[in-house]
Amino acid sequence: MLRDVIWGVAGIAVAGIAFAVGSSGGRATAFESAVVTKAANDRNAVDVAYQQSKELIASNRVRLDKLDTYESQALKLKEQIAKSQSDLTSVKEKLTGQRSELASLTRAVATVRSQPVELPAGHFTVGRDIRPGRYTVVGDSNFIVTGIDGGNKVNTILGGGQVGVDRYVCDLEEGDTIEANGADSFYPMD
Repeated sequence: MLRDVIWGVAGIAVAGIAFAVGSSGGRATAFESAVVTKAANDRNAVDVAYQQSKELIASNRVRLDKLDTYESQALKLKEQIAKSQSDLTSVKEKLTGQRSELASLTRAVATVRSQPVELPAGHFTVGRDIRPGRYTVVGDSNFIVTGIDGGNKVNTILGGGQVGVDRYVCDLEEGDTIEANGADSFYPMD
């Protein structure tokens, strides 16, 4: 009987130890499973982050290539702008020279136009022999201007004296005909 009791107590003790060992082993297995699951999840998260990083790097490489292209184009445009500005400066310098030349020629033309036009005796056509315009005519002869329509516009004697006038102001139009019996001087008025 005592033996049975001892064996009963020993059996209970062994069962308790076995339960405790099995229970802690079960907890260890559950913990190990949780650690493995967490490690797998962490690995998946790292793989996803790695893949996203690769995609971001590829995207940034494309952007960087575009930026390099834009930078190259910007450099070419800056060179073109510099050349265009140089060309513009050259054209402005030429223009300044040509304006100066034009002013000189304009003064020369004005001087020539203000000079009297001398016509000898004869028949002349306005627009071919003398420019159209308003003139003061001085001379010593009969002076006749016939309009393009054939009517007399002027018929006078120049030269002063008892029957003539010292000078005569008239408008000469394109196509008018001038008849002068002596040399006359035409002084432009405009």
